Amino acid sequence: MAIAMWGARFSFGVFFSPVLEEFGWTRAATSGGFSLTWVFTGLLSIAVGRLNDQFGPRLIMTIAGFVVGLGYLLMSQLSSLWQLYLFYGLISIGMSAVLVPTLSTVARWFVKMRAFMTGVVLAGTGIALMVIVPAANRAIMNYGWRMAYVMVGMVVIVIVVMAAQFLRRDPYQLGKLPYGDDGTTTSVSGAGPSGLSFREALRTRQVWLISLVYFCTYFIYNILLVHTVIYATGKGISSMGAVGIMAFLGGLELPAER
Repeated sequence: MAIAMWGARFSFGVFFSPVLEEFGWTRAATSGGFSLTWVFTGLLSIAVGRLNDQFGPRLIMTIAGFVVGLGYLLMSQLSSLWQLYLFYGLISIGMSAVLVPTLSTVARWFVKMRAFMTGVVLAGTGIALMVIVPAANRAIMNYGWRMAYVMVGMVVIVIVVMAAQFLRRDPYQLGKLPYGDDGTTTSVSGAGPSGLSFREALRTRQVWLISLVYFCTYFIYNILLVHTVIYATGKGISSMGAVGIMAFLGGLELPAER
């Protein structure tokens, strides 16, 4: 699921140039649609955490996969700049549910190897850059950017919605224990709320430091992912070579996530 959704999001870099060529918009105005998804994703993720606790990851991810896929299907009909912002705003609603349901589910299912399995989920970003983005670029070359958007949207809907049906909030629902739990660990689902509330967390220095670190990291990282292909092709590098650079960046992520 994470690979399909992250791959769709980061494929913006390979759609950037053909969209600019057709409509003649500025780079700043066009890339603003991608920036919009990150702003909304961050803000909406707070609400997704509460919804995930209420309705469970299966329903949340099913809806998220459909909404993201729908956004990319609509992008195939793009005709004006305001539509780009509207459609990517829709995509951001679904993208806000990529990490919260998946990471919280992993935390509930694993006691032993929890950090490793969390890294496996996060590694989906790097794998997406190595697999989905080159595939989207190939689709653009063979079928045009509009049909490529249709293909990306359908891939997201099929993969994410199908995979979401296998998600369960925690093993206790199935009468099982989390991996590595010897039976003495308190049930996550039965213990009630623990730790800090959202308001209490906002008053801690650690939360703000972590938020600052993530802001700086993704600010730099996303500039590279959005502009790498269009910058490299402008310097005479082929589109496949430019996408290869993005895939290389994705490969560098894998050891770090682990």
